[in-house]
Order: sequence, then C-alpha cells, then structure tokens
Amino acid sequence: MFVAAPPRRTGDHDRLTHRELRTNLVAMTSVLRFHLLGTICGGGLLLCAATAPAQDNARKSPEPAQEQESKQQAGQAAFDQVCKVCHGPEARGDGGPRLVPFNRGYEELLGIVRDGTGQMPPISARELPDEGVAQIVEYLKSLSQ
Repeated sequence: MFVAAPPRRTGDHDRLTHRELRTNLVAMTSVLRFHLLGTICGGGLLLCAATAPAQDNARKSPEPAQEQESKQQAGQAAFDQVCKVCHGPEARGDGGPRLVPFNRGYEELLGIVRDGTGQMPPISARELPDEGVAQIVEYLKSLSQ
C-alpha cells in the first residue's frame, strides 16, 4: 500500500525533496500496475500473474542489432551533451571519476544524477530527462563490454 513520506517543513509551505518525490512515484507506479493488471484480467489476477513471467522472458530476448545500435547512439548523444565534459569522451575519467566498466543500475544512476554526489552537481530533468539517463546507462554498458 502506498504511504507518502511526511513532507519536511520549509518556510510557509511544505516541499518534498527529489528523493522523497521519486520514492513516492515508484510506490504509486507499483500500485497502479497492480490495479491495472487486475482490471485487464477482469478479476483473473492469478492467471495474469502466472503468465507475466513468460511475457517478461519473451521481452528479454536479444534485440535486433539495429535497434540496440540506435539505443547506444542515443545514449552516446546524451552522454556527450551532459557528461563528456567531466567524465571524458569514453567515460574513462578526465575531471570526474571513471565510469567504465559500468556496474550500476538505472535507479542508482538516476539518484546520483538528480541529487548529485561529491563534486558532481545535481542535474535537473529539464536538462537531462529520465529517458536520457536510461539511454546513458545503455551506452555505458556497451562501453563496458
């Protein structure tokens, strides 16, 4: 069940931090998926839940080379626009730390990008959308192979 974190008091109005907003969004998404699954199945939730892993495995089949290459190119473009200045042209570190071999997940990288860490400043969703972060993850993984 979704339980919102109590907001922190700042001045005359309440505001949630980026981390609290992201946590609430993940929780709400999970609840909505559960309800949507029940609605689609028309009450046959057990049948849909039993067939869901098979659908996930089918989606995880190797992507066509062309589609995978286009994802990597999109990730490289996003990386070059936002990250290359500090992390270098192939993410091997210049002013910022080395990012390859890359072993982080999307959620972890998204948290680092949005909140910042060490000398890295936070990067807003306006400057780099969540989809761009996901593309960068794919690009960094391709560099790590």
